[in-house]
Amino acid sequence: MNDAESPIVRYLHARAAKNDSCASMTFEITSRCNFRCKMCYVHSEECNKHADEELSLEQWTDIADQALEVGVMFVLITGGEPLMQGEFLLETMKLLPGIHKVVETSGYADPEIFRKVFEEADLILCDIKLMDSEKHKKYTGVDNKVILENIGYMKKTEKPFVIRIPMIPGITDTTENIDAAIDAANELAPEHLELCLDEPMAYLDGDDLTLTAVIDRTPSTSFVITENAKRAESNECLYVGGLTVIFR
Repeated sequence: MNDAESPIVRYLHARAAKNDSCASMTFEITSRCNFRCKMCYVHSEECNKHADEELSLEQWTDIADQALEVGVMFVLITGGEPLMQGEFLLETMKLLPGIHKVVETSGYADPEIFRKVFEEADLILCDIKLMDSEKHKKYTGVDNKVILENIGYMKKTEKPFVIRIPMIPGITDTTENIDAAIDAANELAPEHLELCLDEPMAYLDGDDLTLTAVIDRTPSTSFVITENAKRAESNECLYVGGLTVIFR
């Protein structure tokens, strides 16, 4: 556990340790995704072998019952893109009363479904790869208009949400993209902005997609020396105006 974790995460871990129970679980309800990111391992041949091996609602009900029985307090629901199965996702979330539910999504979803999921979840972790719409479409296959609209809806509520950007060398970790993301986040007012430095990814070599292990990346100077940014003593986040930027 690091200093950048939220108070709720620290509380859940402390409570689990005290009660000798399981603090958290991850529900990966699908491996499918409606993006076609050139740099992502999800669409690799190996991952696609298991695309149809998704659990039924009955199976997830059994897993949820076991989670409740052992005292799980925190569930991360992810994919692929879990909102591709919006109604199924909502039914799965309803199986977890009293558990802190976090949904990891790209935000690229029908606004009506997105709002229902947002209302049911305790926290949304919303990825956005690129702030420039044309570049977003070039690298993911879709533009970011719907994503920004869904993030804009979250801003209108008082519930917390987090915006995250995976740091992909030469694509998302540019000065232009980081500065645009910080400007947008200051406007959209998430709980914080996360720059994810250590996610598994694929490496794009020309037109060839090659799977790699986790790439060890360190923060580039573009957001270390951002104007008006103050580095925290923990060296794990920056304060840019009223925005907290966290390195993961």
